[in-house]
Amino acid sequence: MALLGIRSGLLVGLAIPGAFLTGIFFMYMLGMSINFVAIFGLILSVGLLVDGAIVVVENADRRIAAGQKPSNAYTDAAKRMAWPIITSTGTTMAAFVPLLFWPGMIGQFMGLLPLTIILVLTASLAMALIFVPTIGSATRRNDTGLETVDDESRPC
Repeated sequence: MALLGIRSGLLVGLAIPGAFLTGIFFMYMLGMSINFVAIFGLILSVGLLVDGAIVVVENADRRIAAGQKPSNAYTDAAKRMAWPIITSTGTTMAAFVPLLFWPGMIGQFMGLLPLTIILVLTASLAMALIFVPTIGSATRRNDTGLETVDDESRPC
């Protein structure tokens, strides 16, 4: 919050419990149990799941500071940063995919770790590209003191 500001920090902070709850919901839907391996996967994913939300919020803040309306700024930030966030999250998930193929009884037990991380990272991707821009554009007002750029008011 010290580096992002109060509003942006709270917005990024909403992505953490949102991704956790969504990931746990999908674990429940898949019939996975919550044991110490799954909890370790949740703890391990804490530092990984806020990256996308931070990138979107920072890009939107930069656009708002340049004079763009907050609703357009968050939409444009999510569109512009979608592929970089998808690829960075995908490469992180790809590191855990080989762990899904552990053989034997150990593989059945420890397979919860990569699956938990993959589910939570997928949820954080949805949070960064859908939830954070939606909440940000709904709650942010133009407080920069700059005149907003409105596409409808421009002459043709």
